[in-house]
Amino acid sequence: MSGIFLARCFLSACQALGAVIIPIYLTVLGFSAFKLGMLFLAVTSASAILSTAVGVASDRVGRKPFLVGIPLVVAVAGVILAFTTNPVVLFIVIPLSSFGRGFGAGAGSVTFYQPAEAAYVMGMSEPTRRNQLFARLTFASSLGSVVGNAIVGSMSARHLHASSALGVVRPFFLISTLLSVMAALAVARISEEPRVHPPIRRQIMPVRSAAILRRFIISNGVTGLAIGIYAPFISYWFFKMYAVGPGEIGRLFAVANIVAGISSLGAGAVARRYGSVWTVFWLRMGQSALFFAMVYAHHFLLAGLFYIIYVVGQRVGIALRQSYVVAMADPNERGAVVAISNLPSEVTQASMSPFAGWLIETSGLIAPFLVSASLQFLNGFLYLWMFLRHRPEDEIQKTPESTRAINT
Repeated sequence: MSGIFLARCFLSACQALGAVIIPIYLTVLGFSAFKLGMLFLAVTSASAILSTAVGVASDRVGRKPFLVGIPLVVAVAGVILAFTTNPVVLFIVIPLSSFGRGFGAGAGSVTFYQPAEAAYVMGMSEPTRRNQLFARLTFASSLGSVVGNAIVGSMSARHLHASSALGVVRPFFLISTLLSVMAALAVARISEEPRVHPPIRRQIMPVRSAAILRRFIISNGVTGLAIGIYAPFISYWFFKMYAVGPGEIGRLFAVANIVAGISSLGAGAVARRYGSVWTVFWLRMGQSALFFAMVYAHHFLLAGLFYIIYVVGQRVGIALRQSYVVAMADPNERGAVVAISNLPSEVTQASMSPFAGWLIETSGLIAPFLVSASLQFLNGFLYLWMFLRHRPEDEIQKTPESTRAINT
């Protein structure tokens, strides 16, 4: 299992590095906010398709081929990006690798790698340890993000210039390639039991998990709307709002990931005390309030402080939601359930990116964040309503008999 955590750390470092550099790098090359939104649309759409394919295929052929192969794809992307500024190539390579998709300090997420990873972790763990393991996985992601952010934080140039941009960022793209290769090597020796396919599993779509999957699809679709309208532009927002460069943004994200990574280790304890669903609900309420505070802070350090607190809540919520999804899915359908439950989020994120770019150009830098805060507030209540009566078995066993619910 240590190889999985190490691989997540390396791959998250790679993704976090790209998330700071690429939006700013492309802006320097002349990409408008709307054009960036179109690129993020392509990235998220490709991620949605690939995540679904990986989730379904990993249930059939195993998780390991994807855990090894996907980092190698990202490694190739890093090499290509280090030697070209051709917009056509950028619009092909970045979506197919999901490298540099944005999402600020939360960019350590590993996109279409995650369905195979989550299914593998759940298959190798005891139910009573699932929240703890996913918290550790989130911590590994935070730790890797700190490394990636710190690497970017070493960039001395406050501002990039179009004529020299590729030369400045080339070493960082090559470092991302090295990190991705190390991620692949970390999981190269993990073991996995052969897949068993009972007759019912001849269907591609999950059957036994269909009822709970429908709820995930609705909830995650709304989550994607809230994320898609701000997250791809968070580095761009700090860059434009406060005239800070990649170095300052990288250092802010590094601090955010250090604090969030430590906090994520407590996710399991919080969930045991209050339940996964109630915890996620209150986190979303807090995140919504923090967004309103952040966009009106009017100072980089104060806005950064609010953002750090926001990321702490985000990271704890991610660990609990991932753990909850795989716990509620049938063991033979976990990869597909993780992928398909994430698909609506990817689709709605993709649909919001061009709109967010247009909104920035027509209404200013603050507007997308206010819309996102409102959507997160509403989605907290939706999440509570849809999942409070549907709890993992280990949480039901610790709940008084009168409040137990049957998962349907």
